[in-house]
Amino acid sequence: MEVTQYRRKVRDMPTISGVQEVEQVLKRTAQIANLAIQEGTLVYVDGKKNEDSLFELIQRACEAEGFSCDEAELVSGHKFPDVVFDKARIGVEIKGHKQGDRILGNSIMGSTLSLADPVAIYLLAWNDSSKEVVWRNYFDCVIGAEVTHSPRFVLKPDCSPEESLFGHGENQIGDAEEICLSEGGFKSDVILARMRAKALAEGNIPWWISSANDDEVFAAEEAQQQMSIIKYSALSANGPRGTFLKTVLIGFPELFGKSASKYDSAAVWSLLRKNVLINRDAFTAGGKVHFEIPAICGVSQLTLPQVFKRAKELFDSSSPVRLSEVEDIWQTKIESPTAMLNQLRTRILESGIDGHRDSILHAKCSCSEISDKDFVNLMIDWLVAGFQESSIV
Repeated sequence: MEVTQYRRKVRDMPTISGVQEVEQVLKRTAQIANLAIQEGTLVYVDGKKNEDSLFELIQRACEAEGFSCDEAELVSGHKFPDVVFDKARIGVEIKGHKQGDRILGNSIMGSTLSLADPVAIYLLAWNDSSKEVVWRNYFDCVIGAEVTHSPRFVLKPDCSPEESLFGHGENQIGDAEEICLSEGGFKSDVILARMRAKALAEGNIPWWISSANDDEVFAAEEAQQQMSIIKYSALSANGPRGTFLKTVLIGFPELFGKSASKYDSAAVWSLLRKNVLINRDAFTAGGKVHFEIPAICGVSQLTLPQVFKRAKELFDSSSPVRLSEVEDIWQTKIESPTAMLNQLRTRILESGIDGHRDSILHAKCSCSEISDKDFVNLMIDWLVAGFQESSIV
């Protein structure tokens, strides 16, 4: 087709000028994407490649719905949202996640908008674990915020209206249109003020913002847990606490040693990276414990420090640990869960675990004849024997 004919054809096409047309395109995009995933022609790779792939499908959906593919524009750089329908003043943010139901979203400051005075912003989310692409109003998916280098929204594409941060129910902070899309841009002070109030009401320390007025209304619980310093004991025992402590025990194997400063690095990382205030009680509370370890002593149980019991139970558990967090702690690239486990064995070996030999082995027993080297290796074998590599995600 000649250039002039193409331009004439594009000019004669209907324009995407509002919410109805954008939602029409997104619905078709999800249909095309999910069919391609089922057929194996659309495969989850990484953030940039996934973004490019889904943008191409948005363009195909535009054409399938009778619009020009040029109606959608992919904005390069760290701008929000990723895709702009300029005439409609509507944006689409593309996100992907390999596991779980939550995604780290964009800054609550709204300082890098790619669209002036947006009417609406949508989320197009690709969940690799469920092999599904879904779309929804972006702010309907917001359930809280998390601090990385700056406060960022936490998204849950399938959250209920009651779970959303925005709304007029209990623990909600008002209309997203008024707070995020009205004249003047994002009212981040409104979001932060309500989260501060929620933190104070729960006895947490809202380090991330100062305010003279603590008598604000509540914000979402999930956001509060992420945006204030909380005590380890306040973490849910059935979820976050297990994942957190398992990550710490993997990341800081010096905890198995006897150094007087062995808790220091773990405590600093917990505070700076996870906003969790932790002390030695998380590892030692409950005193000594008794375990049968036949490979070391076939006569009677051995008396171990509490940290070994905690580690054994968590290593045997399905509590998920992010490989990227272990890489961050160890400051090294780890190719696979198996490689991580091999490195963990080496790091425990070097942790000073041999210092427990005399207090663990029975004085008047054949087990006391075990060499330091054999004792360390047998203890490590016992610790990691039931380690679930599938829990490393």
